[in-house]
Amino acid sequence: MSSATHDPTTYPTTLGELQAALPGAVSLPGDEDWDVARLAWNRAVDQQPAAVVVPRDVEEVMTAVRFAASAGLQVTVQAAGHGASNPLTGCILLRMSAFTTIGVDPTTRTATVGAGITWGELLPALDGTGLIALAGSNPNVSVAGYLLTGGHSWFSRRDGIAAHSIRSVDLVDASGEFRHIEAEHQPELLWALRGAGIDLGVVVSIDIDLPVAPVLTGGKLVFDGALARQVLTTVAEIGASSGPELSLFATVVRMPDIEVVPPPLRGRLVTTVDLVLTGPADEADALIAPLRALGTPMLDTVAPFPIGRLAAISAEPVEPSASRGWAGFAEKLTPGLIDAMITIASPTNGSAASFAQVRILGGAVAHLDGSDDGIAGTVDGGVLVYALWEGGDERGLVDASPLSAQAEERAFASFLMPGDTLERAYPKASLDRLAAVKETVDPTGLLVGNRSPRSAYRG
Repeated sequence: MSSATHDPTTYPTTLGELQAALPGAVSLPGDEDWDVARLAWNRAVDQQPAAVVVPRDVEEVMTAVRFAASAGLQVTVQAAGHGASNPLTGCILLRMSAFTTIGVDPTTRTATVGAGITWGELLPALDGTGLIALAGSNPNVSVAGYLLTGGHSWFSRRDGIAAHSIRSVDLVDASGEFRHIEAEHQPELLWALRGAGIDLGVVVSIDIDLPVAPVLTGGKLVFDGALARQVLTTVAEIGASSGPELSLFATVVRMPDIEVVPPPLRGRLVTTVDLVLTGPADEADALIAPLRALGTPMLDTVAPFPIGRLAAISAEPVEPSASRGWAGFAEKLTPGLIDAMITIASPTNGSAASFAQVRILGGAVAHLDGSDDGIAGTVDGGVLVYALWEGGDERGLVDASPLSAQAEERAFASFLMPGDTLERAYPKASLDRLAAVKETVDPTGLLVGNRSPRSAYRG
């Protein structure tokens, strides 16, 4: 990566000059491609930046950052467009899709990942290595964006919140200079990047640790919605008695009546259990036997799988859509929380959510050596509950009160919704420490995060 210092007089001074200086990389309002270039993945968020830049190398990132500083604009970063939460007025939006490096080193158990790489691109590169990365459930999310906002992984019960897997970061800072960030020389900045790094620099690549997990078993169980209470109760019991090698997500969901959904499930309320075990199939079968004992599942895909097929477990939508949501932590999956999940996703509820999901936490999410090396830290809550409403815009109101009455107003940073700030993710002491880092690396507030506007965490 280049770290050359440029003569500021050679930099463009207007958006038109920026477009001329970076031919083919800059879209401006009124351009033919503008209404596509500015889109967020969540179509409920109407992004209206001053320009969209798709830099092709570090030099072009440096040019865009220095131009923004001289023009009195700000900079925000997206790769796939996930995590958008504000209109980005007065911002240059950098799309990092051209940074597509993937380098896997099985000897050191590390990977170098470009800022434009998604989980669906990285994980197949790990097949056959016996190594995994701390990925989430959606393959369309960028690896860097996910890790820089914390990241709850399928493997977090065993290996901790995903941000702690960041070993080092290459970025362009607010002054337009390239920097390599590692614990030995910049411990405070790396601490902040591990969970709140979106507006601390324009990340171009990251190096991450790859835990060992040579055998994986997982899949989905689907039950009729009438069994929701029994299924969720059993999930709570299995989660409380199982080790950190098992991860469980349980969802009450209204299946859409569309062609891609298998005919027996279309338009029905169902309860699904998604699971991943870092172990063999016979152990998985023994752990989930109480679920299968509730009745023959409508669908049962639990089987061994390679890490490159991780996204198939949840099979989440990968096409952009408009949505709004709510997430929070709770101490445990209580009968009251179970009732709230069923209520909020029930077709008889006039403002029913598309789904209500619970994720069993604990293990290394709550207790992890070295967790003080990143702001992502640990989480005391035993479960995360999450609901999503399809449609509407970012101003649309949703009634999450059945859930919020049973859970606290805290969630992983990667689950924050439009209008949320990092105050919902991290304690005040961590936010004060983060503010001090931000003041050091970006005193003028040039860089703006999608989820964490600077004003949200200043001490």
